[in-house]
Amino acid sequence: MELVPFDARSAIEYGIMTRTAKESGDKRAGALGDWQRIKFDRQIVAVAVAHGASVLYTDDENQSKFAELVGLAVKHTWELDLPDKYAQMDILERNEKAKT
Repeated sequence: MELVPFDARSAIEYGIMTRTAKESGDKRAGALGDWQRIKFDRQIVAVAVAHGASVLYTDDENQSKFAELVGLAVKHTWELDLPDKYAQMDILERNEKAKT
């Protein structure tokens, strides 16, 4: 992961995304919430696209929609592999370990 600014390239990408949505007849592009939230979520995706990301890691529904519209793959936390040491232990196994 990399932290990058909302720079000129990001602003151009954001403008393209917004114009495309308006031209399709739905400036929200199917997103939910107030207009400020929609703009912010679209900016996040614009930054990712402008800086060459191929995958957006998010659980946000609007960000997911915007990312998919511009061709980014989306990964949600529930789709990530959980290392064994953090996985929930089987209850019977836990009871056996507690006895020892």
